[in-house]
Amino acid sequence: MKLLKAASNQSRALDAVAAFVLTPDSSSCAKGKMGAPPADTVEQHIANLNSLSLNQCSALARRTEAELQNLSSHLSQLRVAAARLAESREALTQLDSHMQKRKEGEVTEVLVPLTGALYAKGRLQCDDKVLVDIGAGYMLQKTCKDAKRDGERTLNLVSEQQGKLEKMLSEKQKQLEVLVATLNQKVLEKQASAQASAAAEKRTVA
Repeated sequence: MKLLKAASNQSRALDAVAAFVLTPDSSSCAKGKMGAPPADTVEQHIANLNSLSLNQCSALARRTEAELQNLSSHLSQLRVAAARLAESREALTQLDSHMQKRKEGEVTEVLVPLTGALYAKGRLQCDDKVLVDIGAGYMLQKTCKDAKRDGERTLNLVSEQQGKLEKMLSEKQKQLEVLVATLNQKVLEKQASAQASAAAEKRTVA
């Protein structure tokens, strides 16, 4: 008996993940509006780093690091979503193949997941229908063809968002490197200034 993860369970990622991608947090992330200042604001500060004090530069570095972590978190979520969609696409492909065999008169048995680790034996009915989880506990009946088409559309959307985030992440990393280098330079300058002041005081006392 061939093991097949039933599409009634596996294909839930097809539309559930679409809702994730289109949430305000995720969509705004691709535009650089995640509750933090957009990248160009930080770039404007970076262009004038020499005019910033040590404390201002340090605060800007912490702010940029927080934005970088936020972007990394969103990117990780999109990668998980893409993996789920790919798995669902494979499940639907297998299911479609079994449906064709069922139409030809072959008895096709599958293992239907009841929970994450519990499966029950079942036989496919030749109706070419699957239940897709669309979120909030709602299921929508679709044909395998429609479910696969919607899944491809959602996967393309996820991939597009992922590409944008990867570009933003790279730019933000470069900004942070510039900030850290500038911050270190300002620390050294402050230390040198303090040492020079201390030496001048000693000469004055002497």
